[in-house]
Amino acid sequence: MKRTTNSITVYVNGWDKVEDLKQKIIGKMGIESKTEIGSDLKRLTLKYGQNDDYDILNDKKTINDYPIKKDDIVHLSIDEFEIVVQYEKEEKTYNVWLKREENVAILKKKITNEINGWIESDDQILKMDRNGDDGTVTVLEDGKTMTNYGIGKGATVLLFSEFEIVVKYKKDNDEKTVTVQTKGTDTVAKLKKKIKKKIKDDFPLIEYGSIVIKDHPRSDYDKNLHGNYSSKTLKECGIGEGATIYLVSGWVVDPEYKYIERKVELM
Repeated sequence: MKRTTNSITVYVNGWDKVEDLKQKIIGKMGIESKTEIGSDLKRLTLKYGQNDDYDILNDKKTINDYPIKKDDIVHLSIDEFEIVVQYEKEEKTYNVWLKREENVAILKKKITNEINGWIESDDQILKMDRNGDDGTVTVLEDGKTMTNYGIGKGATVLLFSEFEIVVKYKKDNDEKTVTVQTKGTDTVAKLKKKIKKKIKDDFPLIEYGSIVIKDHPRSDYDKNLHGNYSSKTLKECGIGEGATIYLVSGWVVDPEYKYIERKVELM
């Protein structure tokens, strides 16, 4: 075993669980560090990977569950405080340890780890458990830190796995609006199925902002105009909570196919 100020070497077997690795790490650390950690292994966060593209190791998984090889480096941090994460759909609560400088994206990874991966980070919507001064609910943004939101010891964060979007369309000259529950990892094709199930009707195009989505482009021009978004996720298309999308019957273009003149009436 070799040890420097900032690193220690730990010998493990592939079948060792991550919680066993944590115990071995504690065994190699000084008395002061052991006292600081106490008996709660959740305060130890182990990360494997580079920059933001890393895994937070799950206590119940084994070393073999990750692509960890001999002489690889696993990064250790000792968390500062514990918060409560409340999953609104099933009224369950989870405890997660954090540092003040950690951002919401890291919190989401830790939540995924705590709940054994059954809600992926991309499907998590986190909100403060209190309203702002203007009565609005704060949705936590991935790039902001716990300090940015004033999240500290004992704070409660609300977890949602689905969000609601607004769908507008016309039928029999009447303007109609429905809402649909969806997820960030849903593909556009899956969203269209959910919409069709709700409105009991068919439609060729979806418009969201500058994005026009068509399932089956018929020509190269069609592909350039509409794109091929069906296999993309809503997150990749920038469609999130509260978004409004339109069901479109078609487009009118100029004779030289250079630009779009106007949108045809909605269904």
